[in-house]
Amino acid sequence: MRSNRLLYATIGVLIATANPIWPVAARAAEDASTMDNAALASSYDAEAQAAKAKADEHRSMMNRYKNLPLPKGSAVTKQGMVEHCQKLVKAYTQASTEAASLAKAHRSMAGQAGH
Repeated sequence: MRSNRLLYATIGVLIATANPIWPVAARAAEDASTMDNAALASSYDAEAQAAKAKADEHRSMMNRYKNLPLPKGSAVTKQGMVEHCQKLVKAYTQASTEAASLAKAHRSMAGQAGH
């Protein structure tokens, strides 16, 4: 049991360090006076663009599912796949909006620090 917890913890650390969002979170936790707000703004801009791309990808997939004939007896339904994509489009769109807002805030803070 203990070895399973260690394995899961190790996997969690590997996943967390491979995720491009985690460096942003780590930097955001720094003391405000030492933050590189311009770099954070750039990082959040990239995150917003990536989330927007994922939303667009799932929006396209959703439209394909709407027009896709599924075989009879299929384990998935057209409506189920469309709803799944709708949820992902909403989540990625929200993530993109929030990241863009954070980028704007950090650009503003970077501008204030430069004055």
